[in-house]
Amino acid sequence: MRPILVMNIQDIAKSIDAEIFVPSGCSLQGEISGVADIREAEEDKLTFFIGYKYKKYLNTTKAKAVIIDEKREDISIVQLVHKNVQLAMAEATRLFFRPRYSFHGVSEHAHIHPKACVSKDVTIYPHCFIDEGAEISSNCILYPHTYIGRNVKVGKNTILNPHVVLMEGVEVGARVVIHSGAVIGSDGFGFVPLGTKNIKIPQNGSVKIGDDVEIGALTTVDCGTLNDTYIRSGSKLDSHVHVGHNVDLGENSMLCGQVGIAGSAKIGKNFIAGGQAAVGPGVEVPSSTMLGAKAGITKDICQPGEYHGMPAMRANDWRRQTVALKKLSSMVKEINKLKLEIEGLKR
Repeated sequence: MRPILVMNIQDIAKSIDAEIFVPSGCSLQGEISGVADIREAEEDKLTFFIGYKYKKYLNTTKAKAVIIDEKREDISIVQLVHKNVQLAMAEATRLFFRPRYSFHGVSEHAHIHPKACVSKDVTIYPHCFIDEGAEISSNCILYPHTYIGRNVKVGKNTILNPHVVLMEGVEVGARVVIHSGAVIGSDGFGFVPLGTKNIKIPQNGSVKIGDDVEIGALTTVDCGTLNDTYIRSGSKLDSHVHVGHNVDLGENSMLCGQVGIAGSAKIGKNFIAGGQAAVGPGVEVPSSTMLGAKAGITKDICQPGEYHGMPAMRANDWRRQTVALKKLSSMVKEINKLKLEIEGLKR
């Protein structure tokens, strides 16, 4: 990403639907060239205020203006007031940046099968491989060493970064971003253990990815065994995430780094899993469920809500257990002391 323009504060405020507040002694004059952290912003930058640990920087930042959730007369900086600072910051950042392209068109060093269907207005870098029957829609960008298997379909305005692999039959929606090294549609982990050997179960399904999905670097999504694996529209997968065969991940879900979803799990929409969390095989999780870092779901969850621990339990129960565990050592000492006193009374 790189800056492409400068803007005045009024235009930025209009674009992000923010209200401008100008404290006494401040001015709207001057241009903004980008968004920066409140601690490091220069005089031509827009910054943002999230979390009161950064409150001390409001009076010391060099930024021209700040995005803030309520106007303040005690700080000498132009304010763009928005009820959702994080959303406004994201929208403001998007105004100043665009993807970085060093190449346009279709490279003569890319391999495109004669029976592949590739739109004219795509960018395909050198050393991409596009197999028979593949369909690449308009405005897609395929970076070097991208592999597109047979009969793969890629929707409009999708970006496939270097070394992305889409195995046979995978379908990717519109406006999807897949980061470097991700593998979509590799075989699921299906074997029949016989004691003396493990017999592989053929993996004949594929993967269907909806619109507006983002998949992080080195993430893997396995194909289904008989049916397909689904990553529904709007979902975001961090780097180093694994999604097993026949998983159905609901719309607008978010999986943080090193999350693992075992085969055939069915997860509702708006699911959030913290780092290194896990969902067991065949488990069903309702919509609007939040799973804390390192937590593990081992059986179906009936009610949405926040869950922590292994095995996962309601957040309040987990917090009470955590507090009790901290007291366990002193409780054991107290019990042993009481046991000695009881033994003394018996004598």
